[in-house]
Amino acid sequence: MIILDTSAVTKQGPRSPLWEVFAALRSGGVQVAIPEVVLYELLAQREREYRSALDAASSSYDALWALQFTSEDGIPRWPAAARPEQHVEEWEKRYRSALIVLPLTLDAAREGLRREAYRLRPARASGKSAIGSRDAAIWMTVVEQASQGTEPVHFISLNSNDFGPDGKLFPDLQREAGEAGAEIAYFNDLNKVLEKFSTTSTVAADDTDLNAKVTAPTTAAWLHQFVVSQVASGQFSAATIDFDDHEGVFLDWEDYFELISSPEVRVLSWTSGARYGLADGTSTWAATVRLLVVTYARRLRYPQDSALAAFTIDVRLLFGTDTLTALSASSTQGVADDDYADAYEASLRYADRFRGEIAAPAHQSNLRRAMQRPPASKLVDGS
Repeated sequence: MIILDTSAVTKQGPRSPLWEVFAALRSGGVQVAIPEVVLYELLAQREREYRSALDAASSSYDALWALQFTSEDGIPRWPAAARPEQHVEEWEKRYRSALIVLPLTLDAAREGLRREAYRLRPARASGKSAIGSRDAAIWMTVVEQASQGTEPVHFISLNSNDFGPDGKLFPDLQREAGEAGAEIAYFNDLNKVLEKFSTTSTVAADDTDLNAKVTAPTTAAWLHQFVVSQVASGQFSAATIDFDDHEGVFLDWEDYFELISSPEVRVLSWTSGARYGLADGTSTWAATVRLLVVTYARRLRYPQDSALAAFTIDVRLLFGTDTLTALSASSTQGVADDDYADAYEASLRYADRFRGEIAAPAHQSNLRRAMQRPPASKLVDGS
């Protein structure tokens, strides 16, 4: 098991490749965890950072508004921004999806407070007071986990002042671990422990092994369920399909909220392939897959009639030994020029399943007209 201290994770941004590495290790059977106290500290840091940036941006925006308008023009119309609570919720989802959270036991919490009171490592004196109850609780969680398991725990912390310099625990902490029967390997460098468990390499776009995983029937079934349950389970945006529009069939971008039928989900392409070789000899693969989704859905606007709609979405997939995980997903997007022909054919076949519900295309030449648009032209949906 790998257990991470706050300092080993706090600087990782939302697009850090480490989240993918952690997920790859977990899919290969390596447990990667954080103590519950670390989760508290990480989320609190994210909230403080976001609130500070949001307050500064709001103040600047209000000042900019005041330079252009008066109170007669109304109040400043601050552009859409996530609330701090929403920002923290997204980060908590990311942490919990990539890492196991080890619960804080009552014994660990009590010992953390006792050690701060007595200035015992990893707590310590700070002037006339003391600090470090959280660090002590983290350490006790690591010791508890190591003493209960049959394999050594690899503990990573960049905070040398609390646990020890040069990748060596302070003697009293090392002695304590030994007395508890806890085998703990301590690291000051995250890269060293990752190198111990995995290797990372890029995968070419024509790789047959990864292509077989992307196009496997089990992957198609999983992606279908993912779209139904995670993407189109509530409100979503899509291009309304109109086969008789001479400008192109995917022009009108609208909001939908209810699937009327099971969607067709097709893999258009995959990019950014990666392979993670794990210490046990197995491999985990990742790729960003572009999906085309065609579905019969209900419009959000009034009147709430139904229509055939389509969108694309990019999903970062991690292929474990027996599992498939969506590491991230983009918002719904329009149909790009390169995918126009495939999207048209898929939409036409899907519409044929609902003959009588929508009109068949009056002009097959619509596709030719759409494809003859200047290469640099853009559709209304931004594609």
